[in-house]
Amino acid sequence: MRLSWLGLAPSFEITNILAEPAASLTEPDRTSLEVSGVADPKDPREYTFDLSAHPPVSRVNVLLPAPNSVMDVELSSRSTPDAPWRSIIRSGVYRLKTPDAERQNASLEVILDTDRYWRVRILGAGNPPQSPARLHVEWIPNEVTLLAQGRAPFLLAYGDAAADRAEADMSRLPDSLQTAPATLGPAQVTGGATRLIAKAPPFPRMRAALGSVLLLAVAVLAWMAYRVARDPKDNLQT
Repeated sequence: MRLSWLGLAPSFEITNILAEPAASLTEPDRTSLEVSGVADPKDPREYTFDLSAHPPVSRVNVLLPAPNSVMDVELSSRSTPDAPWRSIIRSGVYRLKTPDAERQNASLEVILDTDRYWRVRILGAGNPPQSPARLHVEWIPNEVTLLAQGRAPFLLAYGDAAADRAEADMSRLPDSLQTAPATLGPAQVTGGATRLIAKAPPFPRMRAALGSVLLLAVAVLAWMAYRVARDPKDNLQT
């Protein structure tokens, strides 16, 4: 465990902590997403998946297309299409048909992963599925607390690459303050996809000027050293 102070650290030093286990563990609500895979034309044992977003995935599962299937798979991920694949986990997955109902393996716990692209590689000598499998991912959604100003309805805008961060430390507010859940209306596009592209940083004029002065000084010193090395007698008479 690590404890970090928000702002300036206090004058006292913490020497120990006391922790008590909770009476019962409550499973947090999770958001899930299922996407279809695309078979690799060069290797029929590999499938790629595009989540179309970067959710903080903490659980993942491979949904096999046919019942009574058992396979060993390796899951990898990467943030961009050109980045190298990172191996995340290897495990066995199954889908069994019983007289009562179908059963499949539980979702696999993984370290928090925000990569958009995933790959499933089938291991072993078994036959790969005839149709693409599906990838099931789960994550705990982030919670945002908003302090409303003005009159409703309010507009929650997101996706502007040039927007500044506007965070506030609400731990100083009274504990008795109640927060109400917000209900989102239908999404609408206001700025377009171009607002998602970050602008190039401004040209560093001061750094360029200092670099030019440094290069000029080096050139002058090199020219003086060349003159001294070429005709040392004239320089001594002078």
